[in-house]
Amino acid sequence: MAMKLFRELRANDLVPDSFTFSTLIDVLSRNGKLDKALSLLQEMKDVGYTPDVVIYNRLIDMFGRIGNLTSAFDVLEDMEEEGVRPDTYTFTTLIHHLGRQHRVNTACKIFEDMEERGCRPSLVTFNAIIGVLCKAGRVLEANEIYEDMKSRGYKPDQITYNLLARGNKMLENSSMLSALQKEMNEARLDSIRQRQ
Repeated sequence: MAMKLFRELRANDLVPDSFTFSTLIDVLSRNGKLDKALSLLQEMKDVGYTPDVVIYNRLIDMFGRIGNLTSAFDVLEDMEEEGVRPDTYTFTTLIHHLGRQHRVNTACKIFEDMEERGCRPSLVTFNAIIGVLCKAGRVLEANEIYEDMKSRGYKPDQITYNLLARGNKMLENSSMLSALQKEMNEARLDSIRQRQ
């Protein structure tokens, strides 16, 4: 229905605004119609609009969800060629989907490169890379990233602890498990104190 209205606008030589293009690209992406979404993205650029980071991120995520990381990286390349800077969400999404496809080294490279590109990781990004590493059995590397995360002032959340606990349990790393348990308990106490 929405595409029909859009085509009627175009047939009458009316140019939809950037918001209309963005909304339709988002709807098409969410419905798995990625070829149509890419076609509309090109049409958007042809009429002079620059898609924003949200639109590019949606496409990257949707390609990642269907396992087409080649197209996800093509979208990233197009994004950068258009002068749109990838953000934390962009990189976190790529790390997550690379992990789902067991492309651990590429996920680690993206994690390393993001700061070189001027993008600071978030707690969600740290959790994504820790999860990728733990699932791949590279728990010692995950522990190193965890320590780096804390040294930068990030506070681990329950997801962080769960990922590391599962990974270290596989390794039977009792000293790290004990340290994690102690930190979780301290974090819970701090949270209770702050509420009082």
